[in-house]
Amino acid sequence: MLLGLAGASISQAASPYLPVPITATSYNQDAIVESNATPRLDVVTTATVDQGTNNGANTWFEQGYDVANPGNGLPPANTVFAAQDNANYSFRTPPTYVGPNGILIDTVVTSGTFTLTTPAAYTLLSFLGSGGNGGDVIGVRVNHADATFEVGSFGCPDWFGGTGIAFTAGGRCQSPVTFTTETDGANPRIYFRDITLTNTTSPVTSIVLSYASGNANSHNDILGVSGATTLGGPVGPIAVTGYTYDFVVEAAAAKRGRVTSQVIVDGTNQWATTITMDNELNTGFCFYEKGHDFNMINNGPVNPTNPVVVAIAQASGIPVHGSTFTNASGDHAYTMAPDYTTNDVVWLSPVITNATITLVTPQAFTALSLLDAAGNGPVFPTVIVHHQNGNSETNSVKIVDWFDSSPPIYIPNGRVAADSGQWSQQTFQTNGADRLFATDFLVADTVSPVTSIDLVYTNTGGRAGVFALAGNTGPVTPIFTQQPTGTNTYAGNPISFSVSVIGTPPFTYQWQKGTNGVYANLSNGGNISGATTATLVINPANYFADAADYRVIVSNGGGSVTSAVATANLISTLTDVTQPGDPITFFGGGLFGDGAVANAIDNNLGAKWGANVNLPANVGCVVTPNAGATLVTGLRLYTANDAPERDPLTTDWKVRSMAERVTL
Repeated sequence: MLLGLAGASISQAASPYLPVPITATSYNQDAIVESNATPRLDVVTTATVDQGTNNGANTWFEQGYDVANPGNGLPPANTVFAAQDNANYSFRTPPTYVGPNGILIDTVVTSGTFTLTTPAAYTLLSFLGSGGNGGDVIGVRVNHADATFEVGSFGCPDWFGGTGIAFTAGGRCQSPVTFTTETDGANPRIYFRDITLTNTTSPVTSIVLSYASGNANSHNDILGVSGATTLGGPVGPIAVTGYTYDFVVEAAAAKRGRVTSQVIVDGTNQWATTITMDNELNTGFCFYEKGHDFNMINNGPVNPTNPVVVAIAQASGIPVHGSTFTNASGDHAYTMAPDYTTNDVVWLSPVITNATITLVTPQAFTALSLLDAAGNGPVFPTVIVHHQNGNSETNSVKIVDWFDSSPPIYIPNGRVAADSGQWSQQTFQTNGADRLFATDFLVADTVSPVTSIDLVYTNTGGRAGVFALAGNTGPVTPIFTQQPTGTNTYAGNPISFSVSVIGTPPFTYQWQKGTNGVYANLSNGGNISGATTATLVINPANYFADAADYRVIVSNGGGSVTSAVATANLISTLTDVTQPGDPITFFGGGLFGDGAVANAIDNNLGAKWGANVNLPANVGCVVTPNAGATLVTGLRLYTANDAPERDPLTTDWKVRSMAERVTL
């Protein structure tokens, strides 16, 4: 029998699952990186060349950071160097690589200002910079001491492959997640780009840089400026202030490598884990303890202006070792392993096919709950519960993948790669992606104390970890073993929704219908039957009245649970409004590429919507507006060909669509 907690939400007081202490020998692998493991996940940049203020992917590093290639990287801070492609030009690297060392210009940060430490007159200005993901055109406004100004622009090329090179770094690194370096003798590059001044007598006081045009995904880093005081004369560094972001990983920044434990055995650091959620080789991603995300130390969080990001980073990770936590519903509580520097999980995999959880104190239960998650799951272990009277009972449970969409019991909001120290960007997602779940199952013998639980691996792939055990001694709130599923069908056909539950009988059922998030109880009559049973039937289903969301509340002496929502998408049986060959014209522009107006409507769903669409033949998609069900008198659809820049999911498309909606 397949059991497990599946989408249940508690709506009444229920018998709680309380922590069940298990012996230290029950834990057979170390799958959690402890808070004091190294390397710490500190962040030493606030922007990157590849991702701007998102501060991910690739950026610059200072010479000396890549120990194996000490000549790679940017020259040390505050170093004067001659331009590679023109010895008449010289530049100075930013004053520091620990703080802001560049001006970021992109579609998000659209301007920045260099202020000259000592105003002076110039005939030419030359800017030191590069762009990621293509580069952009940068607008320039030069302000003079006599209150005049002049404008110009320059192209800031992509840091790979351009000409007019000031310096070739020969390598870059990933920031802030891994800081691993990659070597390329010819790239990345910093360029110099000139503008000629017309006012050559009044001193320049400041230079305003702004986004002019380019690629929406590119980000430009302006590292400095030089100038010439005479036509054709040498171009030398200009001392300026106004750097806004830290793009450069300094040479002294912590090197990334395998996460190691602070516990030293035989004089050497030991790995912080023996297994990961990704594989049995102890590489890839695993959970980490609260406190290991060291984001707030040294240079602050990735985006210090976002308090939500800051709060999530500080709170991310698995609960502290030995601590007890209760889920949001208050019906499940677990105590974590007492020590994360040693074995801290009960593990099953193709390599470790059997494990035993031994209770410190045998106790009788009506149900048990595993705090668990699977990697490359789900995993379906056999669970054998042993009792003090010598009896045993067998169940099969489902442990879902740690990225599964099922309701979680705990969201760590972060994970780390054990082999590289790579911190996952999931820390910045309020919903998280890596998760822990509760797998509940009934105990048939509720009188004889449980002494131990055997777990037997039955999969051909994937792995699972049990992090804690909880038990219930009272009536067991219903547990869904089958959730209702949505349906797509023509109006006039019958539809039905069914659930299955286990727990302490008897059970009562109440189906509800939801429109725009508001649910009301259903009752039998007309085309409705089974409103208070495990199966709801609507026969026939009406196009307008019955196209809705459906759920069921199941109750017993232990409490009530609400099922997942199932949606009935009812398709009109009326003839298509549009048909191939209909006269079609365009307005406000033309079509792109090889598109033709006549091909806009061709009912070729296999090519336009994908060959595996599980809908009737005359349906391309089902749209559910956030505004809810709306009666319209007119509808205009803007469509596009298969190219990212023509994706309807753009601000312009959404604004126009909303403007065209007409309601009664």
